[in-house]
Amino acid sequence: MTVQLQTQASARALEISLPAAALAPLAQAEGGVLTLDADLARITFDPAALSAVVEQAGEGLVLRVACRAAEELPGAQAAAAGGMPVYELTLHSGGETISHFAGGSVSVTLPYILEEGRSAGEVAVWHLAEDGAATRCERRYDEEARQVTFTTPHFSHYVIACGELGAAAGSPETPALPARPAGGQPVPRPAPALAALGLGALAGLVFLLCRRRGKRS
Repeated sequence: MTVQLQTQASARALEISLPAAALAPLAQAEGGVLTLDADLARITFDPAALSAVVEQAGEGLVLRVACRAAEELPGAQAAAAGGMPVYELTLHSGGETISHFAGGSVSVTLPYILEEGRSAGEVAVWHLAEDGAATRCERRYDEEARQVTFTTPHFSHYVIACGELGAAAGSPETPALPARPAGGQPVPRPAPALAALGLGALAGLVFLLCRRRGKRS
């Protein structure tokens, strides 16, 4: 199942509420895959990950994807990010965090703009641990779409950069698609949620809260 989420082009964060009961039949089906597709991110749960999430969930799930400025993070993570924006992916149910998927994996596609003179082969995705340790993830970069895709067994913090983080080069602006030219300004703090959009998929109980830059709570 693919759920298309309509967001504003300036969205820097999105929050999606998913009813676990509506996901259960898909998780029980052979080869059941769930994709949540928005400009800011495309998230795909493989069958094992989807089953693990449903098993751990209470009545509902809240998935959040946010592009945060490095200085918003704790000291060790902020230092490791090297000034590059950090994507924060979280999944909660009933106040509990679901971060691991019992051997399953999630495919994550995010926007990234190469600066002139850089090559697609230099693009790297780094998992950023709480202590600031950075681990390179397997990834592929679509230069035409200006998107990078990686697969992860858990949600956490991720940084997209060219080369090593300490000497990372690339656009510090990672806007929602359609992408703007490279060489933009640092990513601002995501603004408060502005709208709730009811979707017919998942029995009409999926809601999207999209955030637009330029406003604060």
